[in-house]
Amino acid sequence: MNERKIIDRKYLCDLAKEVGLTTLDLEALGENHHWEIVVEGNLLERMIETQRQFERLAVIGDEEYRGFYIEVPRPTSEDWGNAEELIASGEYSSMDAYLSDWLAFNPMETRWFYVTSRKHGNNRSIHVTDRKFTHFVISNRSSYNEKEFDDVCCKENLTRFFDFLNLMIGVIIADSDGFNEYVANNLPYQQRTGRISRKNLVRIVPSLRIDVEDREMTVKALEDSIQGLFFVSYRDYDHTKVL
Repeated sequence: MNERKIIDRKYLCDLAKEVGLTTLDLEALGENHHWEIVVEGNLLERMIETQRQFERLAVIGDEEYRGFYIEVPRPTSEDWGNAEELIASGEYSSMDAYLSDWLAFNPMETRWFYVTSRKHGNNRSIHVTDRKFTHFVISNRSSYNEKEFDDVCCKENLTRFFDFLNLMIGVIIADSDGFNEYVANNLPYQQRTGRISRKNLVRIVPSLRIDVEDREMTVKALEDSIQGLFFVSYRDYDHTKVL
């Protein structure tokens, strides 16, 4: 009998490490072709295969649009560069200097992204955003009339990314409620949209706790005044349920 995995940060980070994916890889993908990466051949086949996996999830808005949040670990100090070579070349004076720079460039243990799969006619795309800005788009057709890329490193990063998405969809299929609960409790409030319940607003921003005589009216006024800054709708996570 298979034991259900507890969905937490370590478990999700271990999935990324299993395929060798870090935030460094996603940042590198975002630097390609106006943030648009046009794929063909084997990579297009991998993209289509991944989009078929997305179809196992509930739709968002229309039947060709599905998505979910992912949490990706930062690169280790070893992933970030060859410290010994950099010290020998004189770029860093010591290991401490190297580690200080690594931490400055990678201050967060993990970063969250929102991944969506979209299809319109013959156009296919996978979008990676933080719900505010687009990091990159993988597509079978270019919006800029550019040719397909031929970058070995980019192809390797895309392969790892598709592998990770397939693993994540498997996790969601196995325990959508557990995944939704983890996202609801851990997603940074800067990436949330919609309206948040009072108890969760206080949990996220304890300084906003209010004790007044007419508490209901005061809390409503506060919610209305900062709408769009701290609110989250748990409806945002329902789309990860299995069809």
